[in-house]
Amino acid sequence: MPSTSTDITLDSRHSPALPPGAYTVEITHTRPGGGQDLRTERALSVQAPRFACSGADVLAVHPAPGATGDFGRTLPHLTFASPGLPWARTATATATAEGRAAPWLALLVLTAADTPAPPDAGTVALTPRTAGSLIAPGPDESGVLAPAVSVSAEESRQPCHSVDLTLTAARALLPTLAELPFTAHTRTVTPTPHEPAGDRDGTDEDDADWSLGVHGVITATRVPRTPGAYTAVLVSLEGFGTYDLLGGTTPVPQGVSTVRMAALWSWTFQALDPRKDPRASFFVLADEIAANTGPLALPTPAGCPAGDHTATRLEHGAVPVTWRLPTGTPVPAWYRGPFTPSAVPTVTGLSGVTGADAAIVFWKNPGIHDTGYAAAFTLGQLLALADPHVQAAQHTARREALTAVHRSLLPRGADPDTGGPGDGDGPPPAPEGSLRALWDATAADEQTHQVITGNLGGAWRGGDAQDPRAPDPDPDPPGFSAPEVIAALAGAAEPSVPAGPGFTAAVTAAADAVAAVAQRHAPALRTLLEGTGLLHRVPFHYLVPGEQLLPDRSARFFRVDAQWLATLRAGAAHAGKVTTLDAHLGRSIAQHLDGPAQDPGAGCLIRSPLISAWPNLVIEARDASGKPVEVDATHPLPDVLMLLFPGGLPHRLDLREPPHGITMGLDTYDESRHTFGLNLRAPGDHVPGSDSQQAGGATGWEVTGIPTRASAPEVLVLASGDPARPGLKERVTAVCAAHQLPAPEPSDIALHLLNSAGCLTFEARPA
Repeated sequence: MPSTSTDITLDSRHSPALPPGAYTVEITHTRPGGGQDLRTERALSVQAPRFACSGADVLAVHPAPGATGDFGRTLPHLTFASPGLPWARTATATATAEGRAAPWLALLVLTAADTPAPPDAGTVALTPRTAGSLIAPGPDESGVLAPAVSVSAEESRQPCHSVDLTLTAARALLPTLAELPFTAHTRTVTPTPHEPAGDRDGTDEDDADWSLGVHGVITATRVPRTPGAYTAVLVSLEGFGTYDLLGGTTPVPQGVSTVRMAALWSWTFQALDPRKDPRASFFVLADEIAANTGPLALPTPAGCPAGDHTATRLEHGAVPVTWRLPTGTPVPAWYRGPFTPSAVPTVTGLSGVTGADAAIVFWKNPGIHDTGYAAAFTLGQLLALADPHVQAAQHTARREALTAVHRSLLPRGADPDTGGPGDGDGPPPAPEGSLRALWDATAADEQTHQVITGNLGGAWRGGDAQDPRAPDPDPDPPGFSAPEVIAALAGAAEPSVPAGPGFTAAVTAAADAVAAVAQRHAPALRTLLEGTGLLHRVPFHYLVPGEQLLPDRSARFFRVDAQWLATLRAGAAHAGKVTTLDAHLGRSIAQHLDGPAQDPGAGCLIRSPLISAWPNLVIEARDASGKPVEVDATHPLPDVLMLLFPGGLPHRLDLREPPHGITMGLDTYDESRHTFGLNLRAPGDHVPGSDSQQAGGATGWEVTGIPTRASAPEVLVLASGDPARPGLKERVTAVCAAHQLPAPEPSDIALHLLNSAGCLTFEARPA
């Protein structure tokens, strides 16, 4: 897809300034004042491909060589590097009935059954030969009809390829002279005004159809609907224009069974049956998803009254599970992940939990437990323990919290590093080989550090042992230990002595110190525990706890429970806790983590083979005003796409096929009648009487009943000339006349046949 916007202009034809042939250039110079004129002649030869094309002549083809897929609505086409090649020669010496020159090239889409090859051949064989042997079949080929053209001695030696068709296939597949003008057009690709052309040069295979410039295009009339191998062959119609094969007046001679044509270019592709291989068709898969769209919830059982506990839990996205009590007894319970089909009421008592057991919800009326928030807490712990960055941040915060508590208990004016007076010379070095020296020289485990330091701190302040680095005992000791302050701080135990003003002040100072540490470290942890990133790490079966919630080939929309995310983060904040101070610090950090956040507020889950077959979908979301909405897209499973939105659900969500070259084809197909339907595009800047047509948008006008040939149900009737059975051109003419528009030119037909990339669209339903 081009990186900049482009304009595409279609034209019905491009007549070469000088058709191919031999010319004589005569130059005469008249001398002023009389005298003999000067004259000279030069021979000039204008050449163009006649029996073969080179790689420089062909810019792009569709379907791509070797492609496989559902092409049941596609008209294969070939794009030339130059604009005039389709009209460099003519299929007939005279113009068509409507005065249009018929192109001399046609793009045939063939199967092995269309050739005289054996039925088990499987592929279409192209025969290498010279132009001379092409137009002059051998004596043993009396049943072959060759092109009735004359060639020079030099041309007769030109190498080429030919393709043989059975006479029946040639009559069924070749376009008529009336249809030929509608099989060719030119395409002009230019940058949108005021936008640079960028660095696109059309060398990328996917972008070749978007290459800037003017290019000729030949379109096939056969839609490859039948599964199997196809060969697209660009053939020359030169020398066949008068035969009734193309609608001429000259009958094919008696005894002819094979029609031999020059094959200038060819490629193969494989058509798949979308009913047997659903990944072959974006449209089929998109239709299946659109037909199975709804909220992320299990259906309410029949007979379950509205407002019943079971109905309410199911409506909130919960699923029934079996949970074991601490005694080991299995009991029925509910589980719901962070995704809920509708807003859920806030559960009281979850704020400040420090363990999973405290997050279990018990519904008294039916007597059933809900394990969703408890699972969130445990998941948060596991995710944090698995993340070395979170572990490092928590290690630092806990170390600083413990240090801050001890410093808050130092006498006023004491050195915070030594515990002694501020003007001291520092602590004496620890005795060599002592535990303190070993501790200073090594980086021990954090939990060991907390236990040892906590106990030593208690002994220093309330016991008989003295810290060798501590100053002389305070003549007025506080009478309580640091562990007692921490226990009171965390509400874990009563102090061993009556709480006096000094103890209360110590607890307050310690609380302030821990709160400052929590506030200082919360932003970094908040970044590490951001909601969208956390949800990406939650195992998918905890997000969608049952396959029935997200069936195959379905889309489910949901809201994100902010309280579930908060509990998930609370669990992460308490990961690896050992001491009561760890729990208190985790509670303080969790409060800061629950502040303003960029958590997702809603989302969508899509499960389908479409997701794995088209992994690079273009995803666009917009609000009611048409402004883009930020989308976070991930693939938790190969066939599942998870979309998260920062606010609520968008007003419109589009999932488009990845950008590719320009395609042409029809929009619908009636298998019972072998007819097609086509949605017409807006005429845009159409100027009556002009062949130029600026590509426009959809109109909502639909042409139905476009027939195919009775002898070949895959071949489209472009122009029938039969009022009783009008073809595409006649049906489009009728719609245009109904809207006071002129009869369509070949460029108009090409405009209507342009296909956009497939798109799956979801729109908000009016309230």
